[in-house]
Amino acid sequence: MGWYPGLFFFMAILTFNLWGQGLRRFLDESRLNISRLFNRYTVMAAGALALGFAWVLQTTSPLGQYRPQVNLYDGLGTGPDGTLLELARALKQSPYQPKKTVVFVAWSGGERGESLSVFDIMNARVGFNSLTVEAVIELSGVGAGAGQGIALGEGSSYRLTQLFRGAASRLGVATTARGQGPHFGLLARPGFGGRSALSAYVSWDGSDRTAHTVGDVLETIDPQKLKQVGQTTLLALTVLSREVDY
Repeated sequence: MGWYPGLFFFMAILTFNLWGQGLRRFLDESRLNISRLFNRYTVMAAGALALGFAWVLQTTSPLGQYRPQVNLYDGLGTGPDGTLLELARALKQSPYQPKKTVVFVAWSGGERGESLSVFDIMNARVGFNSLTVEAVIELSGVGAGAGQGIALGEGSSYRLTQLFRGAASRLGVATTARGQGPHFGLLARPGFGGRSALSAYVSWDGSDRTAHTVGDVLETIDPQKLKQVGQTTLLALTVLSREVDY
């Protein structure tokens, strides 16, 4: 019985040798020429196919389909308080009407070091508590900041982060997940009732420079930053309000 391992080893070596010889003979007989297979024409064809595939993905994905509707969002001159109103107006006028309920909430608890309580919001009006909250988007400090793009704050869900990044990329807007929002470095009390919904904390990077200071005045607001954040949010919100997979 002690010769079994040696026999198995011999059979394995023989099998590999026979397989290698058979493969080499097949290649020789079929005259497979790699240099002919990968010539300039096949490379050009592969490149064209790749570009075509990328174009199909760009135009048929939800972000590509809803991309034109961001033109409904102007937002210039509305001020930070008008961002929610402009989003609501654009959604109402859009040919892609939401298939889910969208609730807009004006809330200033962040200035007091509080976190938004979804429980309190959904119990503030009759009927709201019967809804299941799928996602929460918090906009703050979107009109000013020393950074160069949208900051997706700590605690933002991966799915929503990817959605906002995709939407911003379509519009040529930079994003960062390591930015500094208006409440950066400040402790916030947890919102009552907790939160299980996906969340995105959206602001302009570097907005903490003047937030909570006497320099936080209307003159520091940049209308272009408001527009970029507003259009990006509109595109992401349209996908959220209509699609199951995003």
